[in-house]
Amino acid sequence: MPIYNGESYLQEALDSVIMQSHQNFELICVNDFSSDKTQEILEANSKEDNRIKVINNTRNLQLPASLNLGHKMATGNYITWTSHDNVLKSNCLEVLLTEINKEGLDIVFSDYNIINQDGYDVRYMKTGPVENLLFGNVIGCSFLYTRKCYSYLEPYNESFFLLEDYDFWLRASARFRMGHVNHSLYKYRIHKRSLSSAIQNNKDYLSEYDKNLSQMFSSLTRLHNWPNNIGVFLVYLTIADSKSVFFYWENKKSVLKNFSTYCRRSNQDFKLTQYFLIKRIREVILSKKELQNVRILFRIIFQTPEILFDTNFSNRTTLNILYKCLKGNLK
Repeated sequence: MPIYNGESYLQEALDSVIMQSHQNFELICVNDFSSDKTQEILEANSKEDNRIKVINNTRNLQLPASLNLGHKMATGNYITWTSHDNVLKSNCLEVLLTEINKEGLDIVFSDYNIINQDGYDVRYMKTGPVENLLFGNVIGCSFLYTRKCYSYLEPYNESFFLLEDYDFWLRASARFRMGHVNHSLYKYRIHKRSLSSAIQNNKDYLSEYDKNLSQMFSSLTRLHNWPNNIGVFLVYLTIADSKSVFFYWENKKSVLKNFSTYCRRSNQDFKLTQYFLIKRIREVILSKKELQNVRILFRIIFQTPEILFDTNFSNRTTLNILYKCLKGNLK
């Protein structure tokens, strides 16, 4: 558990681990140079429970480095991590451990609930499938993986702050078997001081995110021996840039060929990956006014009709795309 100034919710997070139905665990807490009462709370709990180990950083190292410190200290065969403001449901470890062993998997992940600052449910979050991972971090925050998996992949990339977990899952998906638990085992808290809220409201964080996103996909491109422009395309898709649609039109064969090879090597369903690719392109079209005109509509129909006419997509969304592309000519 990496922690930075977590006093508000830390005890609740600790209790959710301590009270797990599966009791054979060690809890390694990495205090990342907090200036509040985090250290005091951790020391009090570690005195009460010898399964709790505390590392106090002498300077703020940020999340990826703190994660790697915790992993180095871990002795178990299975590893997960949580945040100081989130909550594990009481059977989280038990279910994840059962599933990873039952199916012979290397990584298992589950759905989760988003809660507000007072702990009330906001919405249910469906995670996965792995075939959608190229187009977004769909693994979520409730997961378990083998020590072998972490050791092979090497540490979380400390240059990819804000994307360290997404990069890890992308690298893992190319080699290791991943499975999904179809119910919620975790509560992810949204509040004013959470890292996710800070990212949205801090220009420096947003700038760092954009820079690291580009570097992450460049690294993935090298890993899979893709043409460099495939990595650029994935960046465009992630940030919903209009350029992604034009790139797909101009490089469709190359994109599908490289994604097909990726799916074959990672034992993923290419048709499902292709579905999520087109779904993401539809979302970009709906979000960008410059893509909503008759000229674009004709290009969709003649170059990539699957964007509109694939029967797996919602008719309502398809009609919305048609309406937005035509409405300027209907006045």
